[in-house]
Amino acid sequence: MKPKGYVINKIWKMATESYSTDWQSMGDPAIVTELGSILKQFRLQQNLSQEKLAARAGLSRSAIHELENGKTATSLITIVQVLRALQQ
Repeated sequence: MKPKGYVINKIWKMATESYSTDWQSMGDPAIVTELGSILKQFRLQQNLSQEKLAARAGLSRSAIHELENGKTATSLITIVQVLRALQQ
């Protein structure tokens, strides 16, 4: 298991340094899409399939797919579940 806060810190770094995105000027749907893209890249860096991440998070594969593609208004609870699963 990775150290506590590792995943959130890594994703924050990806969002702020790797992407020179102006979050203030983006609309909410664009931010959701960007966040999903960051989570997908982090999942792929860990060599996890959507199915494996979904199983770890207690979600369906389609929920992971929708989150990664910004296709739905994802609840904060779902994001927390995914972050915890990526922490494992």
